[in-house]
Amino acid sequence: METVLQNLEQKFVISNRYHPNLMAIFILLGVGLVVLWIRKHKKSSSNEQIHGPGLLNSLKLLFRTNAMRLRLIDEWAKTYKDIFEFKLGPYSIVCLNSPPLIQKLLSSRDSNYLAKPQIYDIFRQFIGDGVLVSEGNKWKSRRKVLNSQIFAYGTLTYYMKLFNEEGDSLVNIFDSLATSPFSAPIDDILLKSSLSAISKILLGQTLNSRDKSSETKIIWMMTKAKEMILTKFCNPLHRSKWLWRLHPMSKVENEAQNFTKELKTSVMNNNFPFQTQLLDNGVPPDEIFNESLNLLTAGFDTTATGLHFLLLILSLHPSHQEKCQQEVDLLFEETDNEISLSALSKLEYLEMCMNEALRLMPVIPGFMRGIKTPLDLGNGQILPANTTVLVYAHGIHMNPEYYPEPQRFMPERFSKAETRKRPAYLSMME
Repeated sequence: METVLQNLEQKFVISNRYHPNLMAIFILLGVGLVVLWIRKHKKSSSNEQIHGPGLLNSLKLLFRTNAMRLRLIDEWAKTYKDIFEFKLGPYSIVCLNSPPLIQKLLSSRDSNYLAKPQIYDIFRQFIGDGVLVSEGNKWKSRRKVLNSQIFAYGTLTYYMKLFNEEGDSLVNIFDSLATSPFSAPIDDILLKSSLSAISKILLGQTLNSRDKSSETKIIWMMTKAKEMILTKFCNPLHRSKWLWRLHPMSKVENEAQNFTKELKTSVMNNNFPFQTQLLDNGVPPDEIFNESLNLLTAGFDTTATGLHFLLLILSLHPSHQEKCQQEVDLLFEETDNEISLSALSKLEYLEMCMNEALRLMPVIPGFMRGIKTPLDLGNGQILPANTTVLVYAHGIHMNPEYYPEPQRFMPERFSKAETRKRPAYLSMME
Protein backbone atom coordinates (compact mmCIF):
# COMPACT_ATOMS: atom_id res chain seq x y z
CA MET A 1 0.00 0.00 0.00
CA GLU A 2 2.82 2.35 0.91
CA THR A 3 4.53 1.62 -2.41
CA VAL A 4 1.34 2.42 -4.31
CA LEU A 5 0.96 5.74 -2.48
CA GLN A 6 4.59 6.60 -3.24
CA ASN A 7 4.03 5.88 -6.93
CA LEU A 8 0.90 8.04 -6.97
CA GLU A 9 2.73 10.81 -5.16
CA GLN A 10 5.57 10.64 -7.67
CA LYS A 11 3.12 10.85 -10.58
CA PHE A 12 1.39 13.78 -8.90
CA VAL A 13 4.71 15.62 -8.53
CA ILE A 14 5.59 14.93 -12.16
CA SER A 15 2.17 16.07 -13.38
CA ASN A 16 2.43 19.22 -11.29
CA ARG A 17 5.88 19.89 -12.70
CA TYR A 18 4.71 19.64 -16.31
CA HIS A 19 1.20 21.04 -15.96
CA PRO A 20 2.31 24.70 -15.63
CA ASN A 21 4.50 24.29 -18.71
CA LEU A 22 1.58 22.97 -20.72
CA MET A 23 -0.59 25.80 -19.47
CA ALA A 24 2.07 28.31 -20.46
CA ILE A 25 2.19 26.85 -23.97
CA PHE A 26 -1.59 27.07 -24.33
CA ILE A 27 -1.60 30.64 -23.02
CA LEU A 28 1.17 31.70 -25.40
CA LEU A 29 -0.63 30.00 -28.28
CA GLY A 30 -3.87 31.77 -27.36
CA VAL A 31 -2.14 35.15 -27.07
CA GLY A 32 -0.44 34.55 -30.42
CA LEU A 33 -3.76 33.81 -32.12
CA VAL A 34 -5.34 36.93 -30.61
CA VAL A 35 -2.39 39.08 -31.77
CA LEU A 36 -2.63 37.66 -35.29
CA TRP A 37 -6.36 38.27 -35.32
CA ILE A 38 -5.96 41.88 -34.18
CA ARG A 39 -3.29 42.49 -36.84
CA LYS A 40 -5.55 40.97 -39.48
CA HIS A 41 -8.46 43.06 -38.19
CA LYS A 42 -6.46 46.25 -38.61
CA LYS A 43 -5.45 45.30 -42.13
CA SER A 44 -8.91 44.14 -43.17
CA SER A 45 -10.79 47.15 -41.84
CA SER A 46 -12.78 48.37 -44.82
CA ASN A 47 -12.60 52.11 -44.30
CA GLU A 48 -11.08 54.23 -41.56
CA GLN A 49 -13.91 56.75 -41.95
CA ILE A 50 -16.51 54.17 -40.94
CA HIS A 51 -17.05 54.03 -37.21
CA GLY A 52 -18.20 51.04 -35.24
CA PRO A 53 -18.07 49.19 -31.94
CA GLY A 54 -14.46 48.10 -32.36
CA LEU A 55 -12.88 44.69 -31.99
CA LEU A 56 -13.40 44.13 -28.27
CA ASN A 57 -17.10 45.02 -28.35
CA SER A 58 -17.54 42.92 -31.49
CA LEU A 59 -16.18 39.92 -29.61
CA LYS A 60 -19.39 39.93 -27.57
CA LEU A 61 -21.16 38.48 -30.61
CA LEU A 62 -19.22 35.24 -30.22
CA PHE A 63 -20.64 34.58 -26.78
CA ARG A 64 -24.28 35.57 -27.25
CA THR A 65 -27.38 33.67 -28.27
CA ASN A 66 -28.91 34.50 -31.65
CA ALA A 67 -31.55 36.74 -30.05
CA MET A 68 -28.90 38.58 -28.02
CA ARG A 69 -26.74 39.04 -31.12
CA LEU A 70 -29.66 40.74 -32.83
CA ARG A 71 -30.19 43.04 -29.85
CA LEU A 72 -26.52 43.95 -29.83
CA ILE A 73 -26.54 44.85 -33.53
CA ASP A 74 -29.74 46.84 -32.89
CA GLU A 75 -27.88 48.84 -30.23
CA TRP A 76 -25.05 49.55 -32.66
CA ALA A 77 -27.56 50.58 -35.33
CA LYS A 78 -29.06 53.14 -32.92
CA THR A 79 -25.63 54.39 -31.90
CA TYR A 80 -23.85 54.58 -35.26
CA LYS A 81 -26.93 55.30 -37.43
CA ASP A 82 -26.60 54.92 -41.21
CA ILE A 83 -23.39 52.91 -41.51
CA PHE A 84 -21.01 51.12 -39.16
CA GLU A 85 -18.44 48.35 -39.15
CA PHE A 86 -18.10 45.40 -36.78
CA LYS A 87 -16.39 42.03 -36.55
CA LEU A 88 -18.17 38.69 -36.70
CA GLY A 89 -15.68 35.94 -36.04
CA PRO A 90 -12.83 36.57 -38.49
CA TYR A 91 -14.95 38.76 -40.79
CA SER A 92 -15.11 42.54 -41.01
CA ILE A 93 -18.66 43.54 -41.90
CA VAL A 94 -19.97 46.94 -42.97
CA CYS A 95 -23.60 47.38 -41.98
CA LEU A 96 -25.82 49.59 -44.14
CA ASN A 97 -28.68 50.89 -42.05
CA SER A 98 -30.05 53.58 -44.34
CA PRO A 99 -32.39 53.25 -47.37
CA PRO A 100 -30.38 55.69 -49.56
CA LEU A 101 -27.15 53.78 -48.93
CA ILE A 102 -28.84 50.42 -49.48
CA GLN A 103 -30.30 51.71 -52.73
CA LYS A 104 -26.79 52.54 -53.94
CA LEU A 105 -25.89 48.88 -53.53
CA LEU A 106 -29.07 47.16 -54.67
CA SER A 107 -29.94 49.41 -57.61
CA SER A 108 -26.66 48.70 -59.37
CA ARG A 109 -26.78 46.22 -62.24
CA ASP A 110 -23.07 45.56 -61.96
CA SER A 111 -22.57 41.86 -61.21
CA ASN A 112 -19.53 42.82 -59.10
CA TYR A 113 -22.02 43.95 -56.45
CA LEU A 114 -24.01 40.70 -56.57
CA ALA A 115 -21.32 38.48 -55.07
CA LYS A 116 -21.95 36.35 -52.01
CA PRO A 117 -19.27 36.73 -49.33
CA GLN A 118 -17.18 33.80 -48.16
CA ILE A 119 -19.58 33.29 -45.27
CA TYR A 120 -22.09 31.79 -47.73
CA ASP A 121 -19.76 28.85 -48.39
CA ILE A 122 -21.08 27.35 -45.16
CA PHE A 123 -24.60 27.30 -46.66
CA ARG A 124 -23.50 25.69 -49.93
CA GLN A 125 -22.51 22.42 -48.31
CA PHE A 126 -26.11 21.98 -47.15
CA ILE A 127 -28.23 23.31 -50.01
CA GLY A 128 -25.92 23.44 -53.03
CA ASP A 129 -25.27 26.39 -55.31
CA GLY A 130 -28.88 27.45 -55.88
CA VAL A 131 -30.51 30.86 -56.03
CA LEU A 132 -29.97 31.60 -52.33
CA VAL A 133 -26.19 31.31 -52.48
CA SER A 134 -25.27 31.69 -56.15
CA GLU A 135 -23.91 35.00 -57.38
CA GLY A 136 -23.24 37.19 -60.38
CA ASN A 137 -24.81 36.28 -63.71
CA LYS A 138 -25.94 32.86 -62.49
CA TRP A 139 -27.91 34.47 -59.66
CA LYS A 140 -29.41 37.04 -62.04
CA SER A 141 -30.52 34.43 -64.57
CA ARG A 142 -31.99 32.09 -61.95
CA ARG A 143 -33.76 34.96 -60.22
CA LYS A 144 -35.21 36.01 -63.58
CA VAL A 145 -36.49 32.49 -64.27
CA LEU A 146 -38.12 32.25 -60.84
CA ASN A 147 -39.76 35.67 -61.08
CA SER A 148 -41.05 35.21 -64.62
CA GLN A 149 -42.12 31.58 -64.35
CA ILE A 150 -42.46 30.24 -60.83
CA PHE A 151 -43.82 33.37 -59.13
CA ALA A 152 -45.80 34.53 -62.15
CA TYR A 153 -49.53 35.20 -61.83
CA GLY A 154 -50.47 32.22 -63.98
CA THR A 155 -48.31 29.81 -61.98
CA LEU A 156 -49.64 31.01 -58.64
CA THR A 157 -53.20 30.75 -59.96
CA TYR A 158 -52.48 27.14 -60.91
CA TYR A 159 -51.47 26.34 -57.33
CA MET A 160 -54.39 28.10 -55.62
CA LYS A 161 -56.36 24.86 -55.35
CA LEU A 162 -53.46 23.32 -53.45
CA PHE A 163 -53.21 26.39 -51.19
CA ASN A 164 -56.93 26.19 -50.42
CA GLU A 165 -56.63 22.50 -49.54
CA GLU A 166 -53.66 23.09 -47.27
CA GLY A 167 -55.44 26.03 -45.64
CA ASP A 168 -58.51 23.88 -44.97
CA SER A 169 -56.30 21.18 -43.49
CA LEU A 170 -54.60 23.69 -41.17
CA VAL A 171 -57.95 25.10 -40.01
CA ASN A 172 -59.20 21.57 -39.29
CA ILE A 173 -56.17 20.94 -37.10
CA PHE A 174 -56.82 24.13 -35.14
CA ASP A 175 -60.53 23.24 -34.82
CA SER A 176 -59.72 19.82 -33.41
CA LEU A 177 -57.26 21.32 -30.92
CA ALA A 178 -59.86 23.85 -29.77
CA THR A 179 -62.11 21.03 -28.54
CA SER A 180 -59.32 18.74 -27.39
CA PRO A 181 -58.01 18.45 -23.82
CA PHE A 182 -54.51 18.19 -25.29
CA SER A 183 -52.30 20.96 -26.57
CA ALA A 184 -49.72 21.10 -29.35
CA PRO A 185 -46.94 23.59 -30.14
CA ILE A 186 -48.21 25.98 -32.77
CA ASP A 187 -44.80 26.40 -34.38
CA ASP A 188 -44.65 22.66 -35.09
CA ILE A 189 -48.13 22.71 -36.65
CA LEU A 190 -47.27 25.68 -38.87
CA LEU A 191 -43.93 24.18 -39.92
CA LYS A 192 -45.55 20.93 -41.02
CA SER A 193 -48.35 22.73 -42.82
CA SER A 194 -46.07 25.05 -44.78
CA LEU A 195 -43.66 22.20 -45.50
CA SER A 196 -46.50 20.09 -46.89
CA ALA A 197 -47.66 22.81 -49.29
CA ILE A 198 -44.22 23.89 -50.46
CA SER A 199 -42.83 20.36 -50.88
CA LYS A 200 -45.78 19.46 -53.13
CA ILE A 201 -44.86 22.36 -55.41
CA LEU A 202 -41.08 22.10 -55.35
CA LEU A 203 -40.60 18.35 -55.05
CA GLY A 204 -43.78 17.04 -56.61
CA GLN A 205 -44.68 15.14 -53.44
CA THR A 206 -45.28 15.61 -49.76
CA LEU A 207 -42.36 14.46 -47.71
CA ASN A 208 -44.56 12.30 -45.50
CA SER A 209 -45.56 10.34 -48.61
CA ARG A 210 -42.07 8.80 -48.60
CA ASP A 211 -42.28 7.62 -45.00
CA LYS A 212 -43.67 8.97 -41.76
CA SER A 213 -40.30 10.17 -40.50
CA SER A 214 -39.28 12.24 -43.54
CA GLU A 215 -41.38 15.28 -42.67
CA THR A 216 -40.10 15.36 -39.11
CA LYS A 217 -36.58 14.64 -40.30
CA ILE A 218 -36.34 17.55 -42.72
CA ILE A 219 -37.64 19.96 -40.06
CA TRP A 220 -35.05 18.57 -37.69
CA MET A 221 -32.39 18.80 -40.41
CA MET A 222 -33.17 22.45 -41.18
CA THR A 223 -33.16 23.35 -37.49
CA LYS A 224 -29.80 21.66 -36.95
CA ALA A 225 -28.40 23.15 -40.15
CA LYS A 226 -29.07 26.63 -38.75
CA GLU A 227 -27.23 25.74 -35.55
CA MET A 228 -24.29 24.31 -37.48
CA ILE A 229 -24.09 27.30 -39.81
CA LEU A 230 -24.10 29.75 -36.90
CA THR A 231 -21.55 27.66 -35.00
CA LYS A 232 -19.16 27.67 -37.95
CA PHE A 233 -20.04 31.23 -38.84
CA CYS A 234 -19.10 32.70 -35.47
CA ASN A 235 -16.15 30.50 -34.56
CA PRO A 236 -13.34 30.25 -37.13
CA LEU A 237 -11.87 27.18 -35.40
CA HIS A 238 -14.93 25.17 -36.36
CA ARG A 239 -14.21 25.76 -40.03
CA SER A 240 -11.19 23.50 -39.80
CA LYS A 241 -12.27 20.08 -41.10
CA TRP A 242 -9.98 18.33 -38.63
CA LEU A 243 -11.29 20.24 -35.61
CA TRP A 244 -14.89 20.02 -36.80
CA ARG A 245 -14.70 16.21 -36.73
CA LEU A 246 -14.23 16.47 -32.97
CA HIS A 247 -17.39 18.55 -32.59
CA PRO A 248 -20.55 16.57 -31.67
CA MET A 249 -22.54 18.32 -34.41
CA SER A 250 -20.29 16.87 -37.14
CA LYS A 251 -22.21 13.58 -36.88
CA VAL A 252 -25.47 15.48 -37.27
CA GLU A 253 -24.04 17.17 -40.34
CA ASN A 254 -23.17 13.84 -41.94
CA GLU A 255 -26.65 12.49 -41.23
CA ALA A 256 -28.26 15.60 -42.72
CA GLN A 257 -26.16 15.36 -45.88
CA ASN A 258 -27.00 11.67 -46.29
CA PHE A 259 -30.71 12.44 -45.96
CA THR A 260 -30.37 15.14 -48.64
CA LYS A 261 -28.79 12.62 -51.02
CA GLU A 262 -31.62 10.15 -50.41
CA LEU A 263 -34.19 12.86 -51.00
CA LYS A 264 -32.50 13.90 -54.25
CA THR A 265 -32.58 10.33 -55.57
CA SER A 266 -36.28 10.05 -54.76
CA VAL A 267 -37.30 13.44 -56.15
CA MET A 268 -35.40 13.39 -59.43
CA ASN A 269 -37.25 10.26 -60.50
CA ASN A 270 -40.49 12.25 -60.53
CA ASN A 271 -41.81 14.53 -63.25
CA PHE A 272 -43.66 17.55 -61.87
CA PRO A 273 -44.51 21.09 -63.10
CA PHE A 274 -41.77 22.92 -61.20
CA GLN A 275 -39.11 20.61 -62.61
CA THR A 276 -40.50 20.98 -66.13
CA GLN A 277 -40.55 24.78 -65.89
CA LEU A 278 -36.90 24.91 -64.86
CA LEU A 279 -35.87 22.51 -67.62
CA ASP A 280 -37.77 24.54 -70.22
CA ASN A 281 -35.90 27.65 -69.08
CA GLY A 282 -32.45 26.18 -69.48
CA VAL A 283 -31.67 25.03 -65.94
CA PRO A 284 -29.45 21.92 -66.19
CA PRO A 285 -31.11 18.73 -64.86
CA ASP A 286 -28.41 18.16 -62.25
CA GLU A 287 -29.04 21.63 -60.75
CA ILE A 288 -32.82 21.40 -60.47
CA PHE A 289 -32.74 19.67 -57.10
CA ASN A 290 -30.43 22.36 -55.71
CA GLU A 291 -32.91 25.04 -56.77
CA SER A 292 -35.77 23.05 -55.23
CA LEU A 293 -33.87 22.59 -51.99
CA ASN A 294 -32.89 26.28 -51.90
CA LEU A 295 -36.50 27.38 -52.27
CA LEU A 296 -37.72 24.74 -49.83
CA THR A 297 -35.16 25.89 -47.27
CA ALA A 298 -36.03 29.54 -47.77
CA GLY A 299 -39.77 28.98 -48.07
CA PHE A 300 -41.22 26.63 -45.51
CA ASP A 301 -39.45 27.96 -42.43
CA THR A 302 -39.97 31.63 -43.27
CA THR A 303 -43.63 31.02 -44.14
CA ALA A 304 -44.27 29.23 -40.86
CA THR A 305 -42.35 31.80 -38.84
CA GLY A 306 -44.14 34.71 -40.51
CA LEU A 307 -47.53 33.13 -39.78
CA HIS A 308 -46.44 32.46 -36.21
CA PHE A 309 -45.47 36.11 -35.75
CA LEU A 310 -48.77 37.29 -37.22
CA LEU A 311 -50.88 35.03 -35.00
CA LEU A 312 -48.90 36.11 -31.95
CA ILE A 313 -49.28 39.81 -32.74
CA LEU A 314 -53.01 39.52 -33.47
CA SER A 315 -53.60 37.60 -30.24
CA LEU A 316 -52.03 40.51 -28.38
CA HIS A 317 -54.19 43.04 -30.25
CA PRO A 318 -57.79 41.70 -30.26
CA SER A 319 -59.29 44.75 -31.97
CA HIS A 320 -57.03 44.28 -35.00
CA GLN A 321 -57.72 40.55 -34.95
CA GLU A 322 -61.46 41.23 -35.06
CA LYS A 323 -61.09 43.50 -38.09
CA CYS A 324 -59.09 40.81 -39.88
CA GLN A 325 -61.73 38.22 -38.97
CA GLN A 326 -64.53 40.36 -40.38
CA GLU A 327 -62.60 40.92 -43.60
CA VAL A 328 -61.92 37.19 -44.05
CA ASP A 329 -65.51 36.19 -43.22
CA LEU A 330 -66.84 38.63 -45.80
CA LEU A 331 -64.49 37.29 -48.45
CA PHE A 332 -65.53 33.69 -47.81
CA GLU A 333 -69.18 34.66 -48.12
CA GLU A 334 -68.48 36.19 -51.53
CA THR A 335 -66.30 33.35 -52.82
CA ASP A 336 -68.19 30.33 -51.50
CA ASN A 337 -65.23 29.22 -49.34
CA GLU A 338 -62.85 28.92 -52.30
CA ILE A 339 -60.32 31.76 -52.50
CA SER A 340 -58.84 32.74 -55.86
CA LEU A 341 -55.58 34.61 -56.30
CA SER A 342 -57.40 37.76 -57.39
CA ALA A 343 -59.66 37.58 -54.33
CA LEU A 344 -56.65 37.82 -52.02
CA SER A 345 -56.26 41.47 -52.99
CA LYS A 346 -59.46 42.19 -51.06
CA LEU A 347 -57.79 41.22 -47.78
CA GLU A 348 -56.23 44.67 -47.46
CA TYR A 349 -56.31 44.97 -43.68
CA LEU A 350 -54.95 41.47 -43.16
CA GLU A 351 -52.08 42.31 -45.51
CA MET A 352 -51.40 45.51 -43.56
CA CYS A 353 -51.27 43.51 -40.33
CA MET A 354 -48.93 40.96 -41.88
CA ASN A 355 -46.56 43.67 -43.12
CA GLU A 356 -46.57 45.38 -39.74
CA ALA A 357 -45.91 42.08 -37.95
CA LEU A 358 -42.95 41.43 -40.25
CA ARG A 359 -41.69 44.96 -39.68
CA LEU A 360 -41.60 44.36 -35.94
CA MET A 361 -40.24 40.84 -36.25
CA PRO A 362 -38.70 40.29 -39.68
CA VAL A 363 -38.27 36.66 -40.60
CA ILE A 364 -34.92 37.56 -42.15
CA PRO A 365 -33.35 40.48 -40.25
CA GLY A 366 -30.76 41.12 -42.95
CA PHE A 367 -28.68 39.68 -45.77
CA MET A 368 -25.11 40.02 -46.97
CA ARG A 369 -23.39 40.94 -50.19
CA GLY A 370 -19.76 40.82 -51.15
CA ILE A 371 -18.59 43.63 -53.41
CA LYS A 372 -15.72 42.88 -55.77
CA THR A 373 -15.08 46.45 -56.90
CA PRO A 374 -15.19 49.75 -54.95
CA LEU A 375 -18.68 51.12 -54.27
CA ASP A 376 -19.26 54.87 -54.03
CA LEU A 377 -22.02 55.42 -51.47
CA GLY A 378 -22.48 59.03 -52.53
CA ASN A 379 -21.95 60.39 -49.03
CA GLY A 380 -18.20 60.88 -49.29
CA GLN A 381 -17.51 57.26 -48.41
CA ILE A 382 -16.25 54.60 -50.79
CA LEU A 383 -16.32 50.96 -49.80
CA PRO A 384 -13.20 49.22 -51.07
CA ALA A 385 -13.24 46.01 -53.09
CA ASN A 386 -13.79 42.75 -51.21
CA THR A 387 -15.95 44.38 -48.54
CA THR A 388 -18.64 42.26 -46.91
CA VAL A 389 -21.82 44.32 -46.58
CA LEU A 390 -24.78 43.60 -44.32
CA VAL A 391 -28.11 45.09 -45.41
CA TYR A 392 -29.83 45.37 -42.05
CA ALA A 393 -33.60 45.51 -42.42
CA HIS A 394 -34.40 45.28 -38.72
CA GLY A 395 -32.44 48.44 -37.96
CA ILE A 396 -34.39 50.39 -40.59
CA HIS A 397 -37.72 48.99 -39.42
CA MET A 398 -37.05 50.19 -35.88
CA ASN A 399 -35.79 53.62 -36.93
CA PRO A 400 -38.22 56.35 -35.74
CA GLU A 401 -37.19 58.50 -38.71
CA TYR A 402 -39.07 56.10 -40.97
CA TYR A 403 -41.48 54.55 -38.48
CA PRO A 404 -42.57 56.87 -35.65
CA GLU A 405 -43.10 54.96 -32.40
CA PRO A 406 -41.42 51.92 -33.93
CA GLN A 407 -42.24 49.59 -31.02
CA ARG A 408 -46.00 50.02 -31.51
CA PHE A 409 -48.10 47.72 -33.67
CA MET A 410 -49.75 50.08 -36.16
CA PRO A 411 -50.98 48.33 -39.33
CA GLU A 412 -52.08 51.69 -40.76
CA ARG A 413 -48.43 52.34 -41.58
CA PHE A 414 -48.97 50.05 -44.56
CA SER A 415 -52.04 51.64 -46.02
CA LYS A 416 -51.63 52.55 -49.68
CA ALA A 417 -51.32 56.24 -48.84
CA GLU A 418 -48.60 55.64 -46.25
CA THR A 419 -46.51 53.20 -48.27
CA ARG A 420 -46.18 55.73 -51.08
CA LYS A 421 -44.48 58.11 -48.64
CA ARG A 422 -42.02 55.63 -47.19
CA PRO A 423 -40.00 53.25 -49.39
CA ALA A 424 -38.17 51.69 -46.45
CA TYR A 425 -39.55 48.22 -45.95
CA LEU A 426 -37.62 44.99 -46.40
CA SER A 427 -39.69 42.05 -45.17
CA MET A 428 -38.48 39.24 -47.44
CA MET A 429 -35.08 39.77 -49.00
CA GLU A 430 -32.70 38.18 -51.48
